[in-house]
Amino acid sequence: MGSALARLRFLFLAIVTCRPNKVLIPTGDGLAQFLFLLSPLFLIFGCKVVCVLHRAKFGYPVKNTRDRLIHLFSYITFRFAIRCRFLSVDVVPCEALKTGLNPLGLEIGYLADPLSSPPAKDRSVSRTALGLPQDVEILGCIGGIDRRKGADYLIRAASSIRANQRILLAGKFAPEILDQLEKIDPITKSRLILVNRFLDHDEMFSYICSLDAMLMVQSGHTGISSFALHAVKYGIPVIGSDTSWFQLLKKQFTSLVAIVKEPENLGSYIAQWNHQENPILADSQQFDLLYSAKAFCSKINSELQV
Repeated sequence: MGSALARLRFLFLAIVTCRPNKVLIPTGDGLAQFLFLLSPLFLIFGCKVVCVLHRAKFGYPVKNTRDRLIHLFSYITFRFAIRCRFLSVDVVPCEALKTGLNPLGLEIGYLADPLSSPPAKDRSVSRTALGLPQDVEILGCIGGIDRRKGADYLIRAASSIRANQRILLAGKFAPEILDQLEKIDPITKSRLILVNRFLDHDEMFSYICSLDAMLMVQSGHTGISSFALHAVKYGIPVIGSDTSWFQLLKKQFTSLVAIVKEPENLGSYIAQWNHQENPILADSQQFDLLYSAKAFCSKINSELQV
């Protein structure tokens, strides 16, 4: 809250000093709940605020009383932030407000994720460059390797996968993951490929392109996964969690997305998973309408011109 109020103070000073017609807040999470306090200022100076949200939680399960109160506070304060337009890069909150309980009529617009991916690389070429084996199925998780991304489930799953399968974990490992790896048996370890370091931009996408499938078992995660989106764009199947966002992604790209409802059984699921030599690629036009820098810029421009 201290950080949010400090940002609010800077926003107040900027508006008083610059007298803008439009204000764009590209990352408004945390600050957004307090914009209603500046509504009189927005009215006095006649400025419109466009605020981008990355972690709006409408449409996601509420775990406890504290979260319920935060959820209710956000809902009320968003609704009464005069001359503020909220946009979410996660479509789940937008749809939840359209179809679910919404007594105050709050509206949040959808803003396409400005996804920017380099050209896809051949899987075999990527594996050769990275020193990965060619004769096994590799399913993996890229980026920060921690429990938030379900890495603990992936490590446990390795004991149940087939002998011709490997689970790749590539990125900086969290301390709890390193502790878990110290306790695994030799068979489990033999079916893991571990790359514990920060990856540069090119390496990260090379590892994505080396996969037979992306594993994103983020059971406690709220919001989108850019790694899953990159995989779908490249035609790489995604095995994801039973969350609202992954369910929506499955509806959009049925042939490329599978859902694991019980992450504890992930190993058995992977062992039965059938690799597709020629997966059905995502429709590029459909994908770009939903997730692209071009669609993102088009929406931002249209909001600022109103």
